[in-house]
Amino acid sequence: MTALLDIQMISIPTLVWAMYAGIVIGILMMYYNKIYLGSAIRSILEKGAINEENAMSAEALGFKDKRLILRAIEKGILQKYVKPTEQEGEMRYYVTEEDRVRVELRYSAKGTDLYVVVVALVLFLILALIASRYLPDILAAARDLAS
Repeated sequence: MTALLDIQMISIPTLVWAMYAGIVIGILMMYYNKIYLGSAIRSILEKGAINEENAMSAEALGFKDKRLILRAIEKGILQKYVKPTEQEGEMRYYVTEEDRVRVELRYSAKGTDLYVVVVALVLFLILALIASRYLPDILAAARDLAS
């Protein structure tokens, strides 16, 4: 019985740190999507490429050399919103009028500066440190009270 308790108490900090790692990955992916990939969306909208006739080349939109953005448009998360079209032998990109409002909200850079990301990561780190240190003791005390 004691061995089982030891195993459970060891796994609680491991679980806390696994959850922290997931939160960190989620925050970083959100920041990447909003800032880096969102820059392509914001460029498309700022330059008025909101239909096939006004579609613009990657060079004109400022992401010709940004392979991650082009990949996200061709096969990734931006594929749903950014439409490619070939005009005069060159790929051009636009966002449909129907998707314009949705992408403005989703990829807006408001409230997503590096300061907010760093503060969130630090706060979650403090929470994970406290939880990994004290949660096993709290659960053991609760188990003792229950028995």
